[in-house]
Amino acid sequence: LCGTFSKEETSDISPFSNGEYAAVAARLRAMNLRPADIITSGTIPHLEEMNKPGITQDRIERLLKRGAAMAFAVEKWTNMGLWVVSRGDEQYPTVLKQRLKHGTPPLLYGVGDMALLSRGGLAVVGSRDVDSAALDFTRDIGAACSSEKIQVVSGAARGVDQEAMGACLEAGGFSVGVLANSLEKEALSRKWRVFLQEGRLALISPYYPAAGLTVGRAMERNKYVYALSEWALVLASGLEK
Repeated sequence: LCGTFSKEETSDISPFSNGEYAAVAARLRAMNLRPADIITSGTIPHLEEMNKPGITQDRIERLLKRGAAMAFAVEKWTNMGLWVVSRGDEQYPTVLKQRLKHGTPPLLYGVGDMALLSRGGLAVVGSRDVDSAALDFTRDIGAACSSEKIQVVSGAARGVDQEAMGACLEAGGFSVGVLANSLEKEALSRKWRVFLQEGRLALISPYYPAAGLTVGRAMERNKYVYALSEWALVLASGLEK
């Protein structure tokens, strides 16, 4: 219901948004059902009765007929070393569900050790364009986190995010990067390869692994960074931003 499986999918059967899926999940709970019961229990007409715009029997049925597309996509991601987990799975990080409630993303895509998502840590965030002094301080923070056994959680974007993660990892520490775009590309990037192989890094995204960057995704991604962390440090910000 929530997955995107190719760039060619038509918009008239767009997957459920977080809010739409949260509404459906709440309706199912009220009926003492689970999402899997949609397939077998004749539940779809009752979901349409919610009278929520966009949630129609036709849309649900068409989304559920994408089994072949899903199989091809999952096979492709698996061959790239990616995994996908839904919030109904035991492996899904409990901390996200506890802190984000109905805003919890239905799906997480990732590469690396999934257990790191439950490790907590310090969110280190800041501007993409900062001066050399700010970058030096960022690297010091990353290295200090490693020595104090504190995981760095960030957005893996150019600037403060990557420098903090990289410094922590290079000093022997652990890190989680929450991506707003192109998990497929970053999963194969040379700069992360060794750390992924050593089990000290996890890269995750709530978005389709080939998705491009948008301002909306970049802003929305921040709440996932904070939800996976115990503290947050903003190192630098653009003027009036």
